[in-house]
Amino acid sequence: MIRTELSARFPLPGPIVDLLAADPDLDVVTSAARCQVPMARLAADPRRAVRRALAANEQAPPDLLRRIVREAESCRWAPVAWEQGASPDDLLATLAGNPATPPDSLPGGGHVLVRWAMASRTDLAGEVYAELAEDAMPGVRYDLARNPAAVAFLPRLLARDDSREIRRAAAHNPRVPLRLLAELALETRIGRVLVPRVATATEAELRTLACSAAAQVRRLAAAHPDLPADLVARFAEDPDAGVARAVAPHPGLSPAQLRTLARHGTAVHPRIAEHPRCPADLARALLDGAPVRALRVLARHPGLAPQSIGSCRAPRRPGGRRRRGQPGTARRDDVHCGRFRLTGSGPRPGMAHRIGAALKKLR
Repeated sequence: MIRTELSARFPLPGPIVDLLAADPDLDVVTSAARCQVPMARLAADPRRAVRRALAANEQAPPDLLRRIVREAESCRWAPVAWEQGASPDDLLATLAGNPATPPDSLPGGGHVLVRWAMASRTDLAGEVYAELAEDAMPGVRYDLARNPAAVAFLPRLLARDDSREIRRAAAHNPRVPLRLLAELALETRIGRVLVPRVATATEAELRTLACSAAAQVRRLAAAHPDLPADLVARFAEDPDAGVARAVAPHPGLSPAQLRTLARHGTAVHPRIAEHPRCPADLARALLDGAPVRALRVLARHPGLAPQSIGSCRAPRRPGGRRRRGQPGTARRDDVHCGRFRLTGSGPRPGMAHRIGAALKKLR
């Protein structure tokens, strides 16, 4: 155990690495092969577990990784029953995921695991990215859509792929063109987050997004934390509730602008109430009658006394479902069977048969 932990510490002197490479415990040797700069003894170890560990070592020299690629390709078609995770394709996938592996040594059009690992690399040739953009495996195309080095191939990828997940991944690419991002925002639910491309946008680009006629595009810019004051004021007056929700956490909003945002309804109220510049009376008015989980926002507000928070209780709606632990009586058509409760709104055809079948399963 001590030798295994020692072998995982980087860096170690060469003589100690040689001692670990000669250890009788295979776990110690594989740990050293994965974490240490491979010395001659480690690099020459022929055991498959050690070769897999060397393939994942980012400190391994390129010549050693090239040699392991050739070894894996030479025995790729051998009639051997490989154990799980120890096949040549698994070894090539590990090599493809190692950024230290020279990209020109990786085989093209190989196993799906190899192509999947290559889709995330940022040092491949353009023709390799073009081939991966046509891959039949959705996972390969998904990782390629997020790859900033393959941004030039996004139009080709999106032209043949209408998957929402892949389009969302392309929208989160940190180097996606702004025009393409605006098109994706119109047809894809990107999410209520600051996308990386907008996070690094210039002021001119933010103003371009803010002037868009599409509310989905304006929401992208409204989520930026460093907006100019005039854009903050513009978004505070925006008629779209999604834009208001995106700009509500901005620290530059004044109390008057927060009151203006409150007109958009309950979807924006919690965001306004947790703003550090939100007046206490506004926070309490926004969340009065809100669900109990929304009262946590009030509990964090520095301007509200604890006793005033307890009075903001949500009124129980007529016929609403009771909360756990709340006293009440069961409805007349509720049947309790141990841990199960079969609930119905009244006599319906076939209900007796379903209840009888459920009771038989519990016997």
